[in-house]
Amino acid sequence: MGVDRSTLGGCWNGPVESKSGEFAYVAIPETNPIHTGTEKPYTALSSVLSGFGVGLPAHLRLQHMHLDPDFEHLTYGDRGERAKQLRANLEVDDTIAFYSALADGHSPRTLVYAVIGLFVVQEFILAGGYCGT
Repeated sequence: MGVDRSTLGGCWNGPVESKSGEFAYVAIPETNPIHTGTEKPYTALSSVLSGFGVGLPAHLRLQHMHLDPDFEHLTYGDRGERAKQLRANLEVDDTIAFYSALADGHSPRTLVYAVIGLFVVQEFILAGGYCGT
């Protein structure tokens, strides 16, 4: 999920250039403990964001992102009700769409709601330690 203006969403929106369609995927903040070696600091986005003429808000600079979906590894997961719904309702070759509210660089008060990614289901793999049914 992309950052949004809600408290849990990071109180901010990632940038988009509506004229070119370019955007930066900025994930929501991680609220759970992080395993060493899996950290995804917001500061990793500094150079990408500077290309849009924006910087990270101060409250995100020392935090880590919760990459779900993870576009680098093409994974998406959930341990709660959403996981049960995904397994019960999706099949191989089904599509999952991800969208985000993005702040338009030409009109900062205007949000652009855009599809930022599509996954086509190949298989379901339950992560270790999963206790759901």
